[in-house]
Amino acid sequence: MWVFVLLFIVPSCLCVDYYFSDSTGDDTSHYCNQTAPCRTLDRFNKLTWQTAFKPGDNVFFKNGDVFRGQVRDLSWWTGVTFASYGQDKSNTKPIISGTVIVDNWSKDSKGNFVTKLLANFTDVQNVFVDRVKMPWSRTPNLDNPVDTRYFNITASGNNFLSTTDDHSPSGTWNGATLRARIYLWSVTTRIVTSHTFDGTTATYTLSEPFEQGYVPGVGWKFYVENKEAAIDRPGEWSFDASTSLLTLAPPSSSSSFDPSQHVIEAAVYTNAFVFVVSQNLTWANLTFWAQTSSAVLFQQSGSKSNNAAFRNCDFLDQEQMGLEIYEMAGLVVTNCTFQGMQNAALNVASDGSLISYNN
Repeated sequence: MWVFVLLFIVPSCLCVDYYFSDSTGDDTSHYCNQTAPCRTLDRFNKLTWQTAFKPGDNVFFKNGDVFRGQVRDLSWWTGVTFASYGQDKSNTKPIISGTVIVDNWSKDSKGNFVTKLLANFTDVQNVFVDRVKMPWSRTPNLDNPVDTRYFNITASGNNFLSTTDDHSPSGTWNGATLRARIYLWSVTTRIVTSHTFDGTTATYTLSEPFEQGYVPGVGWKFYVENKEAAIDRPGEWSFDASTSLLTLAPPSSSSSFDPSQHVIEAAVYTNAFVFVVSQNLTWANLTFWAQTSSAVLFQQSGSKSNNAAFRNCDFLDQEQMGLEIYEMAGLVVTNCTFQGMQNAALNVASDGSLISYNN
């Protein structure tokens, strides 16, 4: 009598690899595999709605490519790795970019270039010409003599500042951004809702009051920025959210500057990745560039995430921080580069973190 035993081998991981390439991908690809990669972060966002990502899944971005946009809020993800693949001539990591390319420029009567962004972009935090950051328009100018680089506060209150240093006509700075020192090294920003000048004193009424105990004192300093009227240096720019108009001065004094011959980008996306309560995620060999807040954000939610790892990643030119992580246990950040943040490299609330060999 013969006895036949059927053996069923169950694979330990029914994992899926997803591939993205801006240079060779196609968002109509159904599988997003290495043979037929998808192209954009928008396609990845659609995948997150259609697909249940599992522990062991990998999301690969092609080396040398640029992926513009933001991965929308992801909750309860476990065991997924985001990494690079392939070779390119420059041997550069894939870039997750917070920028959009800006074109369709026209020249105004002052010789500056003007274009209109899409209406859904309501905030621009940086402008780059061929990857070089351009200066925000501001007054007083930072290259002024030392004692005239800032306005001195002569009076202040919960929602206003005054100075006798600014003689601009009333209304000049309506809608501008005001940056004021509030405590030692701390600076805050407010939108100017009304600017008046009575012949001696300029007063700026602000969009919201200062926090209690942090009203700037008399004699402290401030300046205003992001207003077309303040553009008076090469490369300065401003963005008017009410009209969606972006204005850029030629980056050099040469009259031959042609925007169509350069890659001009505006930083408009807040984060590259936003997560809520997720476990065992890894990012490796990626570059995050020019997000208007932080590159990767783990939001506060009342529950703790566990075990996120960032290995050999670059965080460049974020307006706030590279990593902003709340309620995390077991964070690893190693062999990463942080450069050009306006606030801090990391803001981490994590138990048992390993942060080492970073630049």
